[in-house]
Amino acid sequence: MRTLHTPGTVELTQEPTAWHLRLHGEHDLATAPELEQAMRTVLDSGTTVLIDLTGATFIDSTVIHWLLRWAGHAGQPDTTLRLAVVGASPESAAGRVIDLAGLRHSIPLYPTTNEALTAVASDRSEG
Repeated sequence: MRTLHTPGTVELTQEPTAWHLRLHGEHDLATAPELEQAMRTVLDSGTTVLIDLTGATFIDSTVIHWLLRWAGHAGQPDTTLRLAVVGASPESAAGRVIDLAGLRHSIPLYPTTNEALTAVASDRSEG
């Protein structure tokens, strides 16, 4: 029996307070170009992005590397990009991979969208 891999989907919407980037399904090397393009769109506007992993049923090291790279970029003093991640509880598929890689404290993770947006707004006002 052969299992067919179906790449996940990426949904990017601009809300009044931030861009929302939602990952649904399985994400790996196959969806990396779409994830990268979405972040380039956000970066071009120099604003806040909320990455929602709630709908992600699988992420691999490609996605972890992508998250780390963009989290690092958002943490630089010379950028206006701010980033927050929700949907990565320890019980979730994404959360298990983040924990396995030992990166829970390297990526700005928040339990809810409201907490993430509040933290990013606070970070923006301090910067």
